[in-house]
Amino acid sequence: MVKIAVFFADGTEELEGITPVDLLKRCEGAFVETVSVCGKSITTSHGVVITPDKTVGEVDLLSYDALVIPGGMPGATNIAACKKVSEAIENAEKSGKLVAAICASPAVVLASQGFFRGKKLTCYPAPAFIKMLKNNDSRRRK
Repeated sequence: MVKIAVFFADGTEELEGITPVDLLKRCEGAFVETVSVCGKSITTSHGVVITPDKTVGEVDLLSYDALVIPGGMPGATNIAACKKVSEAIENAEKSGKLVAAICASPAVVLASQGFFRGKKLTCYPAPAFIKMLKNNDSRRRK
């Protein structure tokens, strides 16, 4: 069984969070949990209230085989600000686990913190996000 965490925060783009959850839950051998970095419920970028399965304080993020990071603003910024998520991404990167980041998150969550330096990341083509990706190789982890 592959254990997958899909992160949610206030401001997450609901389609970018719910669609991977829906598709992954249809996969045989996948165990999917939605994990909030903000509290018991979150309000998405379009005002939809979602109650994730768990909060970051209720799970061992290092136990997941894969991490999914939806975009949306300020959701990506809120996810990036979560130290436990950053630690899980660092562990996943070092361990060769799958990390999937969508839309703004490759830049805002991954590149802004220096994750996956030297790797090709694709994000929403906003100029600020593209700059983050280009600067990724020179960043140092916090």
